[in-house]
Amino acid sequence: MRRQAIEVWNAIADQESFRSDSECFNIIKQSYQEVVELLVKNLEAIEEENEDLFDSSNVDISQISAICLSKMTAILNVVLLEAISNYSINKLQNIWTWKDKYCAFLALGAVLKEFEDNNEILKFLEDKIEPLMTML
Repeated sequence: MRRQAIEVWNAIADQESFRSDSECFNIIKQSYQEVVELLVKNLEAIEEENEDLFDSSNVDISQISAICLSKMTAILNVVLLEAISNYSINKLQNIWTWKDKYCAFLALGAVLKEFEDNNEILKFLEDKIEPLMTML
């Protein structure tokens, strides 16, 4: 059921990213906080029996959540970057399990890959990059 819910949000984000504000209902913009909360919770639902996390034929719920975050970035831009960078830094500073590190970098990577202007990313992450670098 969770997978289907995320796929619905994925489809909505996909459609809204190709339309102007006047051509869509802006569902993602109106409900992004709740959706991001849902996606982050599901990012953390890594299926440990999935031995190869990078095998594209075996996509789990955490990876589908990251894909949805990536698609939402086209709509929300820096708003989503702010939320996810805070989540990632918080995860990396407080807990040191491999799962937490994986979730933090999966979420941050999904959002960052959608930015075309690296200067925009660097400007935004300027004060946040130090804590991230010390955690690598």
